[in-house]
Amino acid sequence: MQNAIKQEIQQDNVPDYIKRVLVVDDSQPEKFRLTAMLKKLGYEVIGASNGKEALELLHKNQFSVVLSDWVMPEMTGIELCRQVREKEFNNPYFILVTGRDTTADLVAGMESGADDFIAKPFNGEELLVRLKAGQRTIEMRHKLESQSVELTKHIERQEKLAEQSKKDLQMASEILTDHLPENSLNQPDLNIFGFLKSASDIGGDFYNYFKLDDNHVGFYALDVVGHGVPAALFAFMLARTIVPGEGVLMHNNRITRPSEVARSLNDRFLNKSSTPQYFTMTYGVINMKTGKGQLCQAGSPYAIVANTDGTSSRLGDGGYPIGLIPGADYEDISFELSPGSRLLLYSDGLIEAENQNHKQFGFEGLVKVFNLNKDRSLNTAVQMSYDIIKRWCGKNDMADDISMLALEVPVNKN
Repeated sequence: MQNAIKQEIQQDNVPDYIKRVLVVDDSQPEKFRLTAMLKKLGYEVIGASNGKEALELLHKNQFSVVLSDWVMPEMTGIELCRQVREKEFNNPYFILVTGRDTTADLVAGMESGADDFIAKPFNGEELLVRLKAGQRTIEMRHKLESQSVELTKHIERQEKLAEQSKKDLQMASEILTDHLPENSLNQPDLNIFGFLKSASDIGGDFYNYFKLDDNHVGFYALDVVGHGVPAALFAFMLARTIVPGEGVLMHNNRITRPSEVARSLNDRFLNKSSTPQYFTMTYGVINMKTGKGQLCQAGSPYAIVANTDGTSSRLGDGGYPIGLIPGADYEDISFELSPGSRLLLYSDGLIEAENQNHKQFGFEGLVKVFNLNKDRSLNTAVQMSYDIIKRWCGKNDMADDISMLALEVPVNKN
């Protein structure tokens, strides 16, 4: 994994500051340890012993990542982050190192402009994953900067969003939404389209997809139990955890089976307190060349396979939610998509939507609606399915978050 990260940060056509990290910590041993580790990975590292020194360095240098301790004398990590955002020091990716874990603390960190958090104590692998996420974010920003017209529109949208923000709800919603994929896998062998609509300003639904290697794509849709800030913060944490690379989804450069991913997440997020926070999820892996794949249903609704002849089938046998039952076991379910067939993952808010007579739309209703649009493009089929269900609800607002993720093997591959 370390070699892979070295290759990433040594890419051509990126400015020098992409490889530059600012480490801020008043503990000399800790600052030395982090600096030595990052330099070994190929990063250019500059250290600061306090917030004031860090601001002076940011005036003189460009950094892609700032890794700052939360608790420091004179100026805390939150205060430093807030000043960095206010002064717009090239908008570096800001990671707060903290031993705090309360909702209020995390919301305060997000409101200050932090991009990510890493809790003490942490291991080297976890830090590398966070840095890798930051690296990708900064490289994406660099590409956007080369497109001045699009960048201007993006800034204007962000400024309008900032003006409409209402403290923690809006900020948390923006952070979570920013982590959704851009519906642009750009693979001739596989089309993917995702859709998310929160019932309120902020929700706990999330989906993602990504290449695991040259042939395989991983994908998931999850639904955190509950609503509001706690659900959104948990979804934010999950989005940071379920990412490609060594860790949950890969082990020794081999793709982890979906059931093992679910089992690992269950062990990691199991909450033994009296008010556990848990989530449902379907996670799968598909081979783009063959259309064959496996998925694991962990308490989420049945996945739907829609065939070109109008027939459909459901995948899964139920499964336990993740983070609720100690030692819960999970199963792999095999599937195969032939050219033109589609796979649909969705949250329960879709089939539990009620009309004015309090009748739920139901699983069979969703199957019919999705099949009704089988000859349309994948994104149109997903969006129209949502529109039909929303119209069916009439004046009733959908009471739960709505998310859909659909996969399709194209009929004519390039």
